[in-house]
Amino acid sequence: MAIPNLSFRFASEQDFDFIWTGRVEIADVEKFVIPDIEEDKLRVHSAIKDKKIRLALIENKPVGFIWFTISNATPFGVSYGPFDRKYAYVDYVFVHPDFRKLKIGTSLYQDLGEYCKKTGVNELICDVVETNANSKTFHKTLGFKPFVSLYSKKL
Repeated sequence: MAIPNLSFRFASEQDFDFIWTGRVEIADVEKFVIPDIEEDKLRVHSAIKDKKIRLALIENKPVGFIWFTISNATPFGVSYGPFDRKYAYVDYVFVHPDFRKLKIGTSLYQDLGEYCKKTGVNELICDVVETNANSKTFHKTLGFKPFVSLYSKKL
């Protein structure tokens, strides 16, 4: 189902509050406490400035975003040997609760894919936190497959 009047653009400073609200909601769902709120807000401002956040809009109102970084460094800071491919690492995907189940998340990934192809990037990588069951199902539906598993043990 096509969403009428759905458009995409890079985020600007006027979108900060929408992005921050989504960032906080994602942290809550993933049971992650943002350790330094002010530092994290600076990360949002920096990502906006560096054009690392694409927005989905309906009638020019933000309804979702995808936050990404283009790199060829070994993901997750772990060296598995040479990593000679350029990819877009997706940090966050968020759709406002009033607009979920409308394929906006899928559309954000399609928009990012088109942008990536234009810039010579042909791979998307993301991490999905185990506690975020909806994200796991969503990414599997889009064709994402496990790439690396990181395990944790509380001491």
